[in-house]
Amino acid sequence: MPESRSTSEAPAAASSDSAAGPPRTPVPRRALPSRRPDARRPKVQGLNPGASELRRRQTTAASSAPPSDEAHLAVLLPWAETLRAVLRSIDTEHDGFATALVCTAAGSPVAHHGIESGQVAVTAAGTSALHGTASALTGVDHVRVHLSDGTAVVVADVGTPETPLLLRLSVARGVAARTLSGVLRGTRQDLADSVRDAESAARPSRVD
Repeated sequence: MPESRSTSEAPAAASSDSAAGPPRTPVPRRALPSRRPDARRPKVQGLNPGASELRRRQTTAASSAPPSDEAHLAVLLPWAETLRAVLRSIDTEHDGFATALVCTAAGSPVAHHGIESGQVAVTAAGTSALHGTASALTGVDHVRVHLSDGTAVVVADVGTPETPLLLRLSVARGVAARTLSGVLRGTRQDLADSVRDAESAARPSRVD
């Protein structure tokens, strides 16, 4: 008898090219966050920075300042700690004055007390803008802006004719006008004395 053959055959394995369609592009894996320190991230500085850190801050401030401020900052920045001590004394000797800042008329910060480092440049720029708005008024000793929370911001001219500066104070609710006037008068004198010392130190010494 003729040999019978089975007509059922195992189906051929499907080609990966025809069954799976076009080749799929592999999806790159996202790299896990590195625990290595990032040099681009700002370092948290202590309350008492070292001499190298102070020099770095002074250089950064001078390099980013408007051209009109470069000469003033070259004189004032070496005396920034002295000016900061004057601002700190306002807070320690009087109630209701938590923050203070000294900047140039163009808005370059020189010294501050009670203001977060990240807000210093913004605060100085706002001080300059507020002073510029009020400068059209003549015979004004200082500008006082009352805020919705009951506090106030005061901006006054300080420094010397050779090195004019702006003083910004935050004034708590309830501080009397007489108290504010006394604080402004004393702070103006203390800042002017410190600025004159800085100016004298910056002048080249005479050689006989």
